[in-house]
Amino acid sequence: MEIITYCLRTEAADSGQYYRDVATFASEVLHQAEQQIGDAVEAFLPSAATTGITPQRTPQEAAVELLLLGVMWRIYGNRALQLPSAPRRALTSLGRLRRLGGCLKVAVDPCRAVLSTTFLSSSRRAPKSTPHPPTVAEVSRLLEWMAASGDFEQEVKRLRTWRDFLAGQPTVAADRHLAAAVSFAEWFEERSAEALGGYTPHVDRFLHEIHPAYSWREDVIFCGRRRIEYHWSMVATEILNRVYRDTFLETRQKTVLLPPCMKARQDGQCQAQPSPFGERCAGCT
Repeated sequence: MEIITYCLRTEAADSGQYYRDVATFASEVLHQAEQQIGDAVEAFLPSAATTGITPQRTPQEAAVELLLLGVMWRIYGNRALQLPSAPRRALTSLGRLRRLGGCLKVAVDPCRAVLSTTFLSSSRRAPKSTPHPPTVAEVSRLLEWMAASGDFEQEVKRLRTWRDFLAGQPTVAADRHLAAAVSFAEWFEERSAEALGGYTPHVDRFLHEIHPAYSWREDVIFCGRRRIEYHWSMVATEILNRVYRDTFLETRQKTVLLPPCMKARQDGQCQAQPSPFGERCAGCT
């Protein structure tokens, strides 16, 4: 049975109410961020600027990133701490090969499926959440686990900036910032379920009933995202849309990129034409 994990329309005719709800909740998240992680963000921004990190972070982006660090630690921290170094290195190397595409991807995926299920999958890791705040060294372990999974490339790039910043702070300050991030993530998990849970009603059912069959598949981690990860993505998208809106409106040329799974017709019938950005829709339907 197909289980659709989330829907932006619920019972409505369109997704208008969702965008109003996520905008309201995003504003609440930013307000809460000022209260809980404002000190960390304030200390981080000058440090990021002096190290030449691009793109330069806004306070809103930094808050989204630190929230992500807390969310990732709560979900994957225990797994990261239990991952041996040998399979971690192997998975990271296989991930690099996979990104080359073509025949390499076909050859690499079965190996990654076995290693991911054996060493990364939640079925072998308990408990499911990691409530205690990490040390800076444990943040590094978390980022190594995320890199090994192959599913968090952009997230790892952003969070490495935070890891480097925290490593340069006095231990007391770094521990305080990390504790605040985990506490903020804990608040977010509970509050986001109230504010956005109506749009993700079947995630837990999918994880319980369907996801166990994903064992030994290359996408076992990617398809096993928790509900809080859906909610973080929704809020992060809303906040980043605000941050980049003016730049977007000033851009003369705009391109819309959509996933292939949105095709109205199967590959044998689809009339899309190849282009440097992927297949270009021919508007055949």
